[in-house]
Amino acid sequence: MPMTAPKSPAHGDREAEGTQKENPANEAVKRGGELEAFLSSSKNQAELAASDLEFVRVIDDLLDVLIAKGVINFTDLPQEAQEKFLRRDQLRRSDRGLDLLGDDDLI
Repeated sequence: MPMTAPKSPAHGDREAEGTQKENPANEAVKRGGELEAFLSSSKNQAELAASDLEFVRVIDDLLDVLIAKGVINFTDLPQEAQEKFLRRDQLRRSDRGLDLLGDDDLI
């Protein structure tokens, strides 16, 4: 049985390197998939943030109703929550004051 000389480490590395090297077209597809995943994730995060803002309005309205019906007292809320609630209430009132003609009002 003839003996073959062992491959030098440099030669073996080049062979392994050659098999691991990907086709540029495959790389582009891979990057495209990563970009698509990133954009999809970003879109989901934007939708979630918008949903959070909408939900905050629901909680504001819920607190208004609970306080108005006497289910809870404003002073039942922690001090920090009272301050935030008052600040948001002021902002919402000033926003309503600037909208003299709402979208549904006709002249």
